[in-house]
This record gives sequence, structure tokens and C-alpha cells, in this order.
Amino acid sequence: MKIRQLITACTSVLVLGSAFSVSAFAADLTEAQAKGTAKGYIPSDSMLLRTELDHNSYDFKFYSESRKETYEIEVSRWTGKVTDFESELSGAWGSQTATITAEDAKKAVTGEIKGAEILSSVLDEDDWLKEYDVTFKTDTVYGTYEVHPQTGAVLKREIKFVETPLAVTQPAEQNRVNIADRSSGSTPVRGSSLITPQQAKEIALSNAPGASVRKCELDYDDGIAVYEIELRNGPIEYEFEINASNGNILDLDIDHDD
Repeated sequence: MKIRQLITACTSVLVLGSAFSVSAFAADLTEAQAKGTAKGYIPSDSMLLRTELDHNSYDFKFYSESRKETYEIEVSRWTGKVTDFESELSGAWGSQTATITAEDAKKAVTGEIKGAEILSSVLDEDDWLKEYDVTFKTDTVYGTYEVHPQTGAVLKREIKFVETPLAVTQPAEQNRVNIADRSSGSTPVRGSSLITPQQAKEIALSNAPGASVRKCELDYDDGIAVYEIELRNGPIEYEFEINASNGNILDLDIDHDD
């Protein structure tokens, strides 16, 4: 079924008073509370498949029969907030031909993420099957969607949340994936003048003559926007980290296959 436009109604921002601290909340955060937060982002028929606990987070894996999607959600133990959201459609394969445009593929993101700024929409090929990789950001989230090049269906979502306020989520309606806009009251950690993925690729390619780009992803390291780019030229593999604000190369690893 078609995913509805994501709205803010399902998530209300809780303003913390002086008598209630984030650390106090985290100390009392139970698995049930974390699971309740995670379930606010997914269809109500989603079934819990797995729970993992580490020092920093609860990690949940769910499956929705109605949408035929698997969801992996990470909830911080210290803030009680979702920090990572991933989804994958069952049989998430692209196709050998593309019938929709890159502009059409962007709508898969803008229809779900309110105020999303599209950084790139690129037709990629994986195992001889095509798919659109659409990268985006807002003041509070960033990530990548993989979109079917014929149907426009979302095959995969990878979304990271950055410094959002403590939130209380309400149960999601059936058949809705709910990545709420949490820009109100947030503290942005990114500028609006990032270089584009294409510019980052050109910087990497200029330092790896003859190589071809295998991967280009936007990530954040201690609040700094970074493009992680992998290239290959025969037996030589390059891994670049490029500052997305100024284009400086932060790190470069070169490996030679035996």
C-alpha cells in the first residue's frame, strides 16, 4: 500500500523542566519503553523479531506482514530517542531497465520526509540490476533511499537522526511508516552549504586516476558532515573521507588485492 505523507502529529516534543533530566530518563529506560518508542515509527502490525542490548542502545528488528518490510531501529539508552532507522522491502531487487526519472525517484523521499533537501538522485547498478539512490538531509535527519527504477517503490531506507529533542511517540496507524519531522526545537549540527555528492566524487576521482566510484555516502562524524567514497581501479581499492563542508580530504586508504 502507498505510504502516507509523514506528519508530525504522531510525535509531540517534550520540553524538559529543571526537575527532569535526560540522564534521569536514561537511567530508568526499560526495554519495554524503548520498544514502545521504536514501534511509534512503524506499522502497528509489525512483529518483533529480535532485541539486542549494548552499552549505548537497544536495537530492535521488526517485520510487517502487511507491508512485507523488515525494520531495524536503534534507540539510545541515554536519551530515549531513536538514532537509526533502516527498512528493507522483501525481495528488494531493482530491475534491468528504468522507466521513471531521477526526479520521480526524489518523490519517494519528499513524500515521506517533510522538508527534505535532496542532495542527489542517481541511477545506480548492483548485480546488473538498476535502482535509484536518493540521498537527502533536513536539520534533524539525513540518509539514503533506494528506489525501484520502474515502480518508484522504496526498496530500502537508511536514516540517521541528529540531536533531536527528547520525544514521546504515539502509536503509528496501520500500514504507515512514520519518520516524523522533529525540526521544532532542535539544534542543527549541519550547515546548508554542503558540497554535492557529485562534487565529492570528482574530488576523489581527481586523486585516483582511472578509478570508478563504487559507493558514495553522506555520514556525520562528531557533528562533521563527511562523504565516505569507495573507488576501484583493477586490483586497487581507494577509500576516501571528504569533508562535505569544504571538500578537504580527511582520510585516504589505498589497498591492493593480492
